[in-house]
Amino acid sequence: MTKISVVFVLTIFSQIVFSQTIWQDNFSDSNFTTNPIWTGNSTDFEVDSEKKLHLNAAPVSATSYLGTPSTAGINSVWQFNLELAFNPSSNNYAEIHFMSSSVDPNQASTGYFVRVGGSTSDKVSLFRKDGNSSQLLAESSDGYVNSSQVNLTIKIARDSINQWSVYGDSTGGTNFKLLANTTDGQYLNSSYFSIKCMYTSTRSDKFFFDDIFVVGEKFQDLNPPKIADARFSDRNKLKLQFSEPLDSATASSTSNYQLQSSFNLVTAAKWQSGKPTQVELSFKTDFANDEPVGLFIEKVEDPFGNEIIDTTLYLTFFRPAYKSVVINEIMADPSPSVGLPEVEYIEIFNPTNRIIEMDLWKLAAESDTFLLPFFQLQPNGYGLICSTTNSSEYDTLNPLLIEAGSSWIKNTEEQLVLLDENNEVIDAIHYTSNLYLNEAKKEGGWSLEQIVDSLSCFSANNWSASNSTLGGTPGFTNNPEMAFTYENNSLKNVQWVNDYQVKLNFTGGIDPMYLPQISGSAPVDSVWFDPIQPTGFSILFGNQISTNPVTVTVEESKSCTGNFVSETITFSTPHDPIAGKIVLNELMFNPDVGGAEYIELWNISDETFVLSNLRFVKLDKDGLPQQSYILSTDSILFPPKQIIAFTENQSVLKMAHELESPIHYFECLEFPSLANDEGIIALTDAQLTILEDVHYSEDWHHSSISNTKGVSLERVNPTINSTEESAWHSAASSANYATPGNINSQFSAGSATEKMVWLEKSTVSPNNDGLNDLLY
Repeated sequence: MTKISVVFVLTIFSQIVFSQTIWQDNFSDSNFTTNPIWTGNSTDFEVDSEKKLHLNAAPVSATSYLGTPSTAGINSVWQFNLELAFNPSSNNYAEIHFMSSSVDPNQASTGYFVRVGGSTSDKVSLFRKDGNSSQLLAESSDGYVNSSQVNLTIKIARDSINQWSVYGDSTGGTNFKLLANTTDGQYLNSSYFSIKCMYTSTRSDKFFFDDIFVVGEKFQDLNPPKIADARFSDRNKLKLQFSEPLDSATASSTSNYQLQSSFNLVTAAKWQSGKPTQVELSFKTDFANDEPVGLFIEKVEDPFGNEIIDTTLYLTFFRPAYKSVVINEIMADPSPSVGLPEVEYIEIFNPTNRIIEMDLWKLAAESDTFLLPFFQLQPNGYGLICSTTNSSEYDTLNPLLIEAGSSWIKNTEEQLVLLDENNEVIDAIHYTSNLYLNEAKKEGGWSLEQIVDSLSCFSANNWSASNSTLGGTPGFTNNPEMAFTYENNSLKNVQWVNDYQVKLNFTGGIDPMYLPQISGSAPVDSVWFDPIQPTGFSILFGNQISTNPVTVTVEESKSCTGNFVSETITFSTPHDPIAGKIVLNELMFNPDVGGAEYIELWNISDETFVLSNLRFVKLDKDGLPQQSYILSTDSILFPPKQIIAFTENQSVLKMAHELESPIHYFECLEFPSLANDEGIIALTDAQLTILEDVHYSEDWHHSSISNTKGVSLERVNPTINSTEESAWHSAASSANYATPGNINSQFSAGSATEKMVWLEKSTVSPNNDGLNDLLY
């Protein structure tokens, strides 16, 4: 719910006046067109020979009404006789709108009415009319009008303190008995008295009305309208609640509402008869968050001509935005307990200096969405989301209770999204047990806690296991086990979306208020941030991306955890992979302790491919596929001339080889386990068509290397057949025996030829130091 501050510059004292009103009609003049004048569906009614108002409509199912002016509203009595030549039902009944703001009871209006029949219980019922809806206030006992012929006199009385009494005489006389009573003071003024007949074709001439008598006091208001409430309903809409109903013309005039700022204008003022005390203002442009607004209101009148005394509202637009409330602690697996109750919970925190009203907010947990109760989250305050199943354990913390079972959070991994009433993402986290950074605490009893609770973006290194002796800190300041380290943010890869759009993915979170600065060779139409996937943002180009290369550069700029590292990447419309375009370039099949296996690919072409179209396949000795491994389910681009090392654990690979640019290493969705002695690995397309394969062996390593553990095999040159041992060589000792994501230490730019052979070097030094180890 949007919060505002409002200042009123005037105070008005109430002045209310009542004047006597009386009228009657027994139709003795044989008409309903004079003294008083009734209007409506006039052709459906007549005054019959017995001097009664008679419905004489066409024999069809319909609704007919007549109405006449009537201003009695307080200290009043309304009395009339009604005859129904049938037993009333759900389709055949009468309504007398004895106090109404509209002559037509079918229209949105305010006031009160009595219904005779209208249901199987055959009651006399008193209703309040609120626009297009009705509220039952009181009713008689069941079966009061359950008769084949109804001859009923009804008297309704309202006193000065808004107590209502409904009386009836079922014989048509004036020997009244109390049928129902209630208290309601919602509406004081009236403009019309109307009758309404609801009928089917066989009842279109069987309604009779007579002896209508009304006496009471007319409500007359001398009190000008005031602002009772004001709140923003959208970024460019403001809903005003007045102290009383308004005159439609003055309430709807945009000239009566003026902003002090000249940069915005009121474009519409919406007033509805069904909500006569409300006006919704629309503005030309959206208000910025935390933007102060001054609104001057004048010349708005109530129906009695009382004009609002010039009023100025001072408001501040505020809508909870991304990270204005954060998911701050997660107890996914409370068993075995370290000290806290064995109850799952999610703690939220308000890092702002404002009270945030959470009304109709939701928590989405993958396939489940839980509606949160109304809750006022105090500035720098906490809220604890728990299941109703075991909520009593945290009753003292006033938890937000959701309808869920005792085990509603997955232990090891889940996507959590906090949504406001408009389904805007306020915070999101895809937590995994790896965030604990403590193998023992993964097993249960310990919560995951944010380290910095006011970080403006998501960061995986902003989470760790709790260091509390109880296992967590629900409702209190976090006590994380680890300290937060600010890190630079680097471009990881580019993801293909369509011919106009790509997504840039980074190693760290993105602050949507401070997106990285980018430039490119193609015009950019717009960029936008997806808070559910908070480590990237999308770029929409003004023109279709073609096969001609597009270059995008991330400029060095401020990140929420450090700086964005400058990076340039070139890509084009993706092609289908074919043999000779992407080659197997390096293999680490026997890593050292603390290292990781990897397979390096080199896109030697000028074309772009997507990783979801590529597979690693293990072949048997006959060259038949044993098992395939998809590199990625996402359409991550493999740009021209790029070298990428694929592994099952990129963090281990990065640490073992001190890798810098993450665009040159990638964690596969699936990765084959590589045998240490020998194996056959192939690169294929999605249809498992082999693009290139190699039957590697530890015997291919240089003879001077006594221990091949931690030494990779590098492709000497992509023009040499990958199946040939001569195409591979041990990585140089000068490169620490591995070059994942970089040009191979043993790479030679020379190409093979069948027509001529020569030596490019005059000496050879085969000691695997990377200097003249090979002759070409």
